[in-house]
Amino acid sequence: MRTFYALILSLLLLSCLSESNVDPGSSATFIRFFNGGNNDEAKGLEVTPDGGFMILATTKIQKSEADIARYKVKLIKTDAAGNPLWQRLYPDFSDTNRDYIASSIQPRPGGGYIIVGDVIQTDSVSKSLVMTVDEDGTIQGTLDLYFSLNVPQKGKAVAVDANGNYVVLSTQGSQTLIFTQVDKTTLQPVLPQRSHAAGETALANKLLIDPAGKAVASGMKTVSGLTGIRLLRTIPNSPVTDFDLLLSEPGYSLAGYDFCRYGLGYAIAGATNLKPDGSAATDTDIMFFLTDADGNRIRLTTFSFDDPATPENEDQQIDAGNAIAPTLDGGLIFLSSINSAAIAGRGDTEFYLIKINAFGEKEWSSSFGSRFKDEGVAIRQLSDGSYIALGTTTQGALKILTLFKTSSNGKIE
Repeated sequence: MRTFYALILSLLLLSCLSESNVDPGSSATFIRFFNGGNNDEAKGLEVTPDGGFMILATTKIQKSEADIARYKVKLIKTDAAGNPLWQRLYPDFSDTNRDYIASSIQPRPGGGYIIVGDVIQTDSVSKSLVMTVDEDGTIQGTLDLYFSLNVPQKGKAVAVDANGNYVVLSTQGSQTLIFTQVDKTTLQPVLPQRSHAAGETALANKLLIDPAGKAVASGMKTVSGLTGIRLLRTIPNSPVTDFDLLLSEPGYSLAGYDFCRYGLGYAIAGATNLKPDGSAATDTDIMFFLTDADGNRIRLTTFSFDDPATPENEDQQIDAGNAIAPTLDGGLIFLSSINSAAIAGRGDTEFYLIKINAFGEKEWSSSFGSRFKDEGVAIRQLSDGSYIALGTTTQGALKILTLFKTSSNGKIE
């Protein structure tokens, strides 16, 4: 029976390998797979003005192990039912000297999108990519951004300020965050750019603009043996920060993968080895960290799948909260990846949703996924209360984009 189900799933994935060959559908909830024969890694998701969805991904193109891998930014536009309408790859294949790697996407005031990532050139070090496109994916402008010439730089995240200009978060090496204001009209930097060191950049993948117009970014930080969440707030072009904090718990490790505005403060999703009983584990569980507007801790919660009735840990794998978003009722929704064995799942890791209310209380959870490795990337609640989410499914050596829509209680019906 297990072999039969594996065969059915394999046929399903193969039927969706080409975006142009996905059968149309209009169900209220759905799961859609996208792949064009190369490795596609999900990076971002936005709801379009017409009720459809814009998927951002990086495509790795490598025909054989002997070939040099090429990388393209991929955009896929779908309708409200997740059916693909078009896709674009950047840069064009005629450009043999440049590769693009995607990191983040944001809507532009007046229409279209701004995308940031990396520019990889055969004749120089990497730079931050800033690219604007219209609603149909046509390029409006590009910028190769660097802070120090001949020093590799990566574009991580982007936000739009009150004037409609772009604030770009980049990283340089393993310790330095760089903020750059980019003019919305000329697509040129508004000097001076500002760098902030003294904190790891591995998880610097999200940028927000607060009501006062200040940039808030997150990453990692290790101080005196404590590893925790780095939370930094600054005027984008100022060398001085309001704060650059280490949010930590002595004796444990905390990692933040996504964060959002919540109330007057910030809600952070990630992973920690702190168990609910206070013990330190070798694996990690889903973490929820809540702060006030100044980054002070309000709550640290761990969602564990260990069975408290037995002395053995039934889940000794790496579970993590990948994405977080506010909900219409004042709560939060988490998109996570968890060890399938902990929930009697299909295999490897699975998508896992957790809904909490405004008091931090868990209201419901749901799980679904393939027999392969499923990892969440982004989630949003739609105006009708349903949820749209994006992730990457790794089937053997092939990475496939997974777009799914659930009901208001996290079910796919």
